[in-house]
Amino acid sequence: EADLPYTGLAKVGEESGGGYIEISPKQDLGAAFAQVDDELHSQYVLGFVPPKPDGKVHDLDVRVVSQKGMKPRGRKNYVAPKE
Repeated sequence: EADLPYTGLAKVGEESGGGYIEISPKQDLGAAFAQVDDELHSQYVLGFVPPKPDGKVHDLDVRVVSQKGMKPRGRKNYVAPKE
């Protein structure tokens, strides 16, 4: 990550459950768009109701079991609403 010119964007993408693709002037733009397209067509959305409306930050951990080649992305935490 140290060689990326905008490491802050990569961190924001990771922390928010998204992604970041750095494209250099010599790289194939079509391949980058194909990668994004592939990810968008093979995603799932999970949801839940926080068990306790306490207004606090809680950690999240999303895992994929027994699926080689799959990489889960998701937020690292959430803030539960207050009652």
